[in-house]
Amino acid sequence: MSDRLLSPCAWEAQGLDKDPYSAQLKQDICDVTAWFCVKYHVPSVRLWLYRHLRQRGREIAGVYALASHGAALHILPGAEAAFLAIGYELPNTGGEILAHPLCAPEHSRHEVLRAYARVETALRRSCLA
Repeated sequence: MSDRLLSPCAWEAQGLDKDPYSAQLKQDICDVTAWFCVKYHVPSVRLWLYRHLRQRGREIAGVYALASHGAALHILPGAEAAFLAIGYELPNTGGEILAHPLCAPEHSRHEVLRAYARVETALRRSCLA
């Protein structure tokens, strides 16, 4: 199998949105995105999460957090550690990679604080911070 990147629309086409963990993964992406915004004091972060075609549940292929500082785009450290801390695995199974859709940026201050506390607590417990 190749390591070509499929579009986010491929998630629905491949039936990956029917994974019972799909809703939890979407919530986890939003929580980690909010955690990055608070931790690094940036207005927005784009979290790019990848899965191999056959990965389901709490398995992901990789994740990157990108923040815009002025005109420059920076990769922020800690994305993999955050997902490992909240219970994900990063096995290298090879094959096609699907990019998971991004988190919508509209969240209340309460939701952001809850997300930050959840991820920060998980990182402290796991000693991956």
